[in-house]
Amino acid sequence: MTSDQEKPKCCFLFKTGEKRPNGKDLYLCRRRDMKIGWPNNLCSNCNEYLSYYSPKDKSDEIVTEEELNIELNIIEKMRCKIFINPEQYITSIFSNQKLETYHSKAGGQNPNFDEISENILRVKNKEEDAIQYFIERLQSILSKDEEYVICVMPNSEKGICTSGMMNIAKSLCKSPIIDGTECIKRKVTVPKKSKSLYRKIDPEKLKQEIESLIIENETIIKGKQVLLLDDVATTGTSLKAGRSILKEAGAELVAAIVLGHTYKGY
Repeated sequence: MTSDQEKPKCCFLFKTGEKRPNGKDLYLCRRRDMKIGWPNNLCSNCNEYLSYYSPKDKSDEIVTEEELNIELNIIEKMRCKIFINPEQYITSIFSNQKLETYHSKAGGQNPNFDEISENILRVKNKEEDAIQYFIERLQSILSKDEEYVICVMPNSEKGICTSGMMNIAKSLCKSPIIDGTECIKRKVTVPKKSKSLYRKIDPEKLKQEIESLIIENETIIKGKQVLLLDDVATTGTSLKAGRSILKEAGAELVAAIVLGHTYKGY
């Protein structure tokens, strides 16, 4: 690997000096700071968390310039337009990214329950000052000049979602941002999420969650980048289900942001 001084500042593509598990080379795209090939957590050039894409089997070697260009063109099309600084929120494209950590109140017994956690609860109760606080938080990270769709995960009840999160999302939908807040609906009521300490996604519950959801007005979603919002994530089951049906409806890219991830230590 070349030294920091020798690393090209505007090079489109170069070898990182790292290897795939099969011993073949790993490349870095400087244009999007994305590695081509076997993923790693950090870019060896800028030490930032990255997004990766490999359309072929990970053991395949990229041999020709034409093949490299095909991968790079796909990456260019997948560039996230939703955030002002997309690299900072790249986790949202592959998982669920939080604004804050949420500590449950636990009947008033949790000593870690804090002001941020209280604000998230107040959003659930549709309290206007808490809603405005998170509107401003999201406005500070979201692009205002790109076209994308904002959707909201519905609550557990059948029908149209009415929630503080819906109020936040609708306030963010100013042109060219597209209002898709009523696209995801429950066709059947599902049980409310368990408060147990078991925090892994249960495949059966994920299947139940997906089957309970429906997309209305798919034309809003198809071919668009989508920001999927929810208030709190514990296992991530709901958001994974939402991402699944949005992709099935033709979304080009889905970025999921939650106000808070539930802290797993209480």
